[in-house]
This record gives sequence, structure tokens and C-alpha cells, in this order.
Amino acid sequence: MVAYFVAASGLFWILILVGAGFLVYALLRGLGAGAAATMGSAGPTEDPAALAAARYARGEIGRDEYLQIRQDLAGPPAGVAPAPGSGERP
Repeated sequence: MVAYFVAASGLFWILILVGAGFLVYALLRGLGAGAAATMGSAGPTEDPAALAAARYARGEIGRDEYLQIRQDLAGPPAGVAPAPGSGERP
């Protein structure tokens, strides 16, 4: 009877440790995915215009800001000299 109790309590603690390990693994994996999702991390190949469109669609930025980003990404209009002191050559 005592041997059964010792074996059962040992199995209980093994299950507790395995469960705790799984819980730590799940939390760390979930936090990593959650942090990436909430920070809006973009991969190195993601198009900035697509990222701006997604932010606009989620309501993170307004229409004016979205249109300004699109205009900035398009570059200066043809024939317009860069602003003085910007370091850019015409």
C-alpha cells in the first residue's frame, strides 16, 4: 500500500512539472507572437505603402496622414527641386 502511494505521488509531481513546463513554453511562445503582432513588426520585404494601407484600415492613422505617407513614398513631383539644406541633389 505504501509503495502504491509513493509511486502515485511521484507520478503526480512528474505531471505537475511537465504541466508547468508546458505552461511556461506556451506563455513564452504566446508572448513572442503577441509582441510581434501588437508592435506591427513588418518583415524586411513588406511594402511600406501596403503597411500604411493596413494601418489606415485598422484605424491607427487618419485619412490625411495616410495620404501624406503615400505622397511621401511617391517622392517629389517631377521638376521640383529639393528643399535647401536637405542634402539631396537636384
